[in-house]
Order: sequence, then C-alpha cells, then structure tokens
Amino acid sequence: MRRLSGVDHAEARSDVLLGLAADAVGLGRVGEARRLVALDDGDAGPRAEVRRGWLRAEIALAAGDPDAAIAPARAAHASDYPSTRHRVKSGVVLGAALAAAGETDEARNLLADNLRIATREGLLPLVWPAALVLAELGQTEHKEQAAAALHCVLRHSDPLARRVAERSPWVPTWLFASAPNR
Repeated sequence: MRRLSGVDHAEARSDVLLGLAADAVGLGRVGEARRLVALDDGDAGPRAEVRRGWLRAEIALAAGDPDAAIAPARAAHASDYPSTRHRVKSGVVLGAALAAAGETDEARNLLADNLRIATREGLLPLVWPAALVLAELGQTEHKEQAAAALHCVLRHSDPLARRVAERSPWVPTWLFASAPNR
C-alpha cells in the first residue's frame, strides 16, 4: 500500500469504490454496484474486506438471490475487525440474508442480539433495518421501533437523502406513514 502525506491510497480508493457501490445498491442499480465492487482490488485491509462482504451480500439480495448472499455475509460477520458498528452491521446483514433465504430461527436470534447492541450503542442507522427485518419475521412489536429509528435518522439527513429514502426499494412505504419530518 502506497502512503503519501499520511494517506493510504489503497484504502482511499477502496472507500470511494465501495461507497459508490453502496449508493448504487441503495438506488437499485445492481449491475453498477457489481462493476464497482469488482474494481476494488482487495488490497485495502480488513475494514474494506468487511465492507466488500456487506456489499456482495446486499447485491445478491437486491438481485433476488438470497442464498448467494449468505457466504459473503458470513465472511463479513466472521471478521475480527474491532469496530462495534462494523460488527453490528455485519450481524444485521447476515440476519437479513438468512431471513431472505428462509433461515428464520438463526436470523431472528442474530438480529435480536444485534438490535440490542445497536440500541444500547445508539446506532440508529442499524436499529431500523434490524427492527424492520424482525417485524417482517413476525415480531411486529419491532415495527414501531423501526419507524421511530428511521424517522430520527431522516430528521438528521439532508433533504436529498430523505427523498432518496422515500423512493428506495429498501425502505417500505409504511415507515413513512407518520413521518414527523414531512
């Protein structure tokens, strides 16, 4: 990895490519997301490896192939990267992949554990998807928690991010029914 003036160029390049790929997934542009992840050469360290696992899983889910999402989600979840946020997101991504693939018992346990941690740590951008998937798995008591967390996240977002969220295929329209930010 080349460093110039304290900047790790491989990490910076990976951050840009994986960030753009995540944006593409959020907009439902699966092919674009695949191309961007493929451009990342894998030379940026453990944080990038975890993020690649998330993206590969999310791309497979967006493409309608939940079984293909499980292996990269498990790889990200198995990482020992020390960030609490990364560990929780890895659990949420794996839980969503398992739920989509019909592995509901393991998904519920994993999502419930990570929802508790996300709530305790104030990780609202991870609370709402964990609670949402649990609600979709029949634990409807989490429906209100998902909506409240998303509304809080969106209240602190810029107007463009709110509009993108409202149009996103990943955000169910019922989460906007009582939005305080409208």
